[in-house]
Amino acid sequence: MNRICERVKSETVLAPVSQEAAGNTTSAYVYGQEKKTIDFVLTFGALAAGKKLTLELLNATDGDGADAKTLSTVTLTAPEGGWTSGCHVVSVPVKGDLEGYYALKVTNDAAAAVLIGIVAQYEPRFTPDLVDCTLVM
Repeated sequence: MNRICERVKSETVLAPVSQEAAGNTTSAYVYGQEKKTIDFVLTFGALAAGKKLTLELLNATDGDGADAKTLSTVTLTAPEGGWTSGCHVVSVPVKGDLEGYYALKVTNDAAAAVLIGIVAQYEPRFTPDLVDCTLVM
């Protein structure tokens, strides 16, 4: 049986950390070769009303971030009452001209630290043929 948990791979690219006030953190870089899409799943702790987390999707030529450039930016702004916790997904379809290494940079504009963690999930571009499959009806 070809279960989704066998096709989709997950790796922690930023173990949970306390992101300092007015600071930023970049996840580890993920190699994009032979991947269809990479989804960076950000989880974060409490964020006061009006405070922002800015997420930048980076593309680099190596796993150390050489020649990194920003592909896209999104800003999450906490609503009135703030957030006690949250989750946001940033996806990048890996295309031939954008193969390389990818990371997610998180910038915190709040006056207090916020807990963050990032997991990268991806499915290989080429999956092997199913062997010994049985159709059950």
